[in-house]
This record gives sequence, structure tokens and C-alpha cells, in this order.
Amino acid sequence: MAYLSVPLISFSINKGGDYIDDAVSSVTGTVNTRVRSTKENGFDLKGTPRNDVEDALRIYYDDLIATLVRTLKESIVKTSSDLKFDRPIPVVLSGGTAKVSGFKERFEPLMGKPYLHVGENCSYGYERAIDIVLTLLIDEGIKNLGHRNNILGPDFNSVGVAIRPHKTYRVNCVMDFGSRDRSTINDIPY
Repeated sequence: MAYLSVPLISFSINKGGDYIDDAVSSVTGTVNTRVRSTKENGFDLKGTPRNDVEDALRIYYDDLIATLVRTLKESIVKTSSDLKFDRPIPVVLSGGTAKVSGFKERFEPLMGKPYLHVGENCSYGYERAIDIVLTLLIDEGIKNLGHRNNILGPDFNSVGVAIRPHKTYRVNCVMDFGSRDRSTINDIPY
């Protein structure tokens, strides 16, 4: 991962196109070149597998995608204390000699969809949760009552909270609110 051409995170996985070709060839008994030909000529991860080779390709691509997403997330978590992102990170998918149709559509659900609407409340100097929430609900001196609206309004269905030491105010609390479609939260991503 890079920002303005400066590398931030680097990782690799030991799975790719050749790995998939070899594995599918091994489990189906199909010659490696025929597997590659199937993959490069009309195979689509969005479609229903038409034979054993396509079924195995789907299984191995799903494993590759899950491994890629898990490794990417683990790499971000390991370096997250050093990185600060204030907006979603674009992910570019590219391939070697052939890109399998439907890869992006199977990749995206595992990465998660971005929030449709976001908001933030900050509190300084209060350590106890009750004091923080009451102060933000009262919203004294805030004309638009934005803190209160973030907490009580229907615009958000997700919240993340962090309380950390602050060099000037002793304690700082940040509440990040988000709104996202949760109608399919229990669905299998593919």
C-alpha cells in the first residue's frame, strides 16, 4: 500500500494464478494448460460453474480472495498506530497475464462497504463516560446541537469510541458515527 508513491505497507501471499492452475489441475486431473485456457476464455466467478474445473476454480479463487483480504487487514492493523486515514482507502485490483471476470465482485463484499454518512463528536477533559455523554447531549453553546443530533438522531446506526490521554486537556474522547446499509448484515458475501 502506498500514499503519494510512498510505500506504507508491504505484504505478499503465496497464492496466485499459477498456484490456482496447479491446484485445480491436481484435484480435477485436468492438464494444467486446459485449466489455464478455461480460466482465460470465458470463465466468470459470477456465473454458475458448468463443470468440475470451473467449480474448483471458484473454490480456489474464493480461498485466494479470503487470504488476500485477511492478510491485507492484518497488515493494516499491525501498522495502524503509525497510519492515520481520514477517508476510505481506494484499492486497485490488477492481475498478471489474465484477470478473471467477476474477481472484483467477489472481492468487494469481503472488504466491506463504505459508510454512506459519517459524523464525529469530540469531548475534552472528562474521564467518565456518563460525563462525556451528558455534556455532548446538553451541547451548551452549540447552536445547531450537532453533538446531540449525532447521538440521538436517526442518521447513524454505527459508532466507534476511543478515549485517550491528551497533553492539554488530560483526556480526549472521540466518537465516530457512521451510517451503512445493514439489511444484508447476516448474508454470506457470495
